[in-house]
Amino acid sequence: MTVPRCVTIATSDSGGGAGVQADLKAFAAAGCYGASVIVALTAQNTRAVVATHVVPDEFVTRQLDAVFSDIGADAVKTGNDGVSCAFGNSVSPSVCQTETVPSGIQKKFTAADSLVSRALGKSGRAHKRLLKSAIAKLRQAIKLVNKAEGRNKNPISSNCASPIRDVLTDALNRLLTLT
Repeated sequence: MTVPRCVTIATSDSGGGAGVQADLKAFAAAGCYGASVIVALTAQNTRAVVATHVVPDEFVTRQLDAVFSDIGADAVKTGNDGVSCAFGNSVSPSVCQTETVPSGIQKKFTAADSLVSRALGKSGRAHKRLLKSAIAKLRQAIKLVNKAEGRNKNPISSNCASPIRDVLTDALNRLLTLT
C-alpha cells in the first residue's frame, strides 16, 4: 500500500496553529506524507501576527519544482496566498504608543481587510470590484498617514508614520498583484 502524498502551498505560521504547520499536522493525522511550499512567513503567536514576509516568486517556483519533480502529489491544498496575511499586521505599531494615530487610518485598513475577505470568496466582476475598492481604501489610508505626519496640529512623528506606511504599502502592493 502506498502512502498518499499531500502538498500544502501556504503561509508558515511561527505560532504553529495555522498555515503550513497545521496542514502538515492534519496530513500526518490522516496518514498522508506531507510536503510544503511556503509562500509567506509570519511572525506570530496566539494573540497577534507581528510581521509578515512574502517569499520571492522565484523561490516559490524553485520549491514547487523541487517538490513536484521528486515527491509528486496525490492532493494539493492551497492556503493563504500571501495577500490576506498582510492584514494581520498592525497599523498601530509599538513605536506609536505615545502618539495618537488617527482613527481614520485604522478604519480604512479594516475596511480594506473586509473587502479583501469578501473578494477572496467571489469571482469575475464582483471579485475585481471588491479588490479595486480595497485598493482605494489603502490609498486613502496612506494619504491620511502622509497628512497626519505633515500637519502642524497633533502631528504623528516619522518614527510612527513610517511603519504604518510600510504596512499599508505592503498590503497595497499585494493587492495590486491580483488586479
